[in-house]
Amino acid sequence: MEEGPLFADGVALLPRSRITFTDPAIHARSVGERERGEREIAAIIAERSGRDASDLDARCAAAAIIALFTTLALFVDSRPVTVRS
Repeated sequence: MEEGPLFADGVALLPRSRITFTDPAIHARSVGERERGEREIAAIIAERSGRDASDLDARCAAAAIIALFTTLALFVDSRPVTVRS
């Protein structure tokens, strides 16, 4: 597999990802930020679909987006990374 700029970005994010999931204080703050982001994404989805920001479909879609990124971060964090020079 070719290692391009996205691979380099992922490698650069690994230390931050690891500390976010392992340090209790940082993890708690991260959860709060994810919730804030979820509300903002739900508001955008609702606005673009002509719904209220509290609409269940908009909130579920936002939650799914946040869950996808969280799952990807945990997956990448669990894999060994080898960087070729």
